[in-house]
Amino acid sequence: MKKCPRCELNYIQDDEELCAICRLQKNVASVNVGELHIDFKSLICGRMYGTNSKNIYLACCEVFGWKKSLSGNFGRQRPCYAELIDDVNNVWFITDSNLTGTKGSSGKWTNEVLKGGEQILEHWETPPSNFPADKLNRIVFVKQDGEYVFLGVYKRVKQEGSIRVFERVCRAYP
Repeated sequence: MKKCPRCELNYIQDDEELCAICRLQKNVASVNVGELHIDFKSLICGRMYGTNSKNIYLACCEVFGWKKSLSGNFGRQRPCYAELIDDVNNVWFITDSNLTGTKGSSGKWTNEVLKGGEQILEHWETPPSNFPADKLNRIVFVKQDGEYVFLGVYKRVKQEGSIRVFERVCRAYP
């Protein structure tokens, strides 16, 4: 027996390459939403959940009961953010950050994942008029190497003008 090299959590036989959960996650990106059946009960920090934010969001709607009506917020050229997905949380898919070397919305904001993922700094050139208050926790995924990785649940701890700081409060959901 050895630990799975991808998640380093589950044990596998010596002749296996990945555990069953990592094998499932690796295949998530290649299946259609209608066929997607996630058989895990929680999101775990550091695990990859696919390449398409809308597919991941819809799968989470099925598993966790999030509001399907907000799925239009996800996908290409969409905000990849939704408020009150389950009456107590917001969800945030960070597509542009220091991890990808890209800035969002024509360079009008930046996201920095800091301190090994313990903190996220969001800086806006000019905050939008509908700047969310963010009193609720954010369930956060970040794009890394073309895949969305679950980072954890974050709470806004500071806001000064156009800069907001979020700190991780939990490494799993729910």
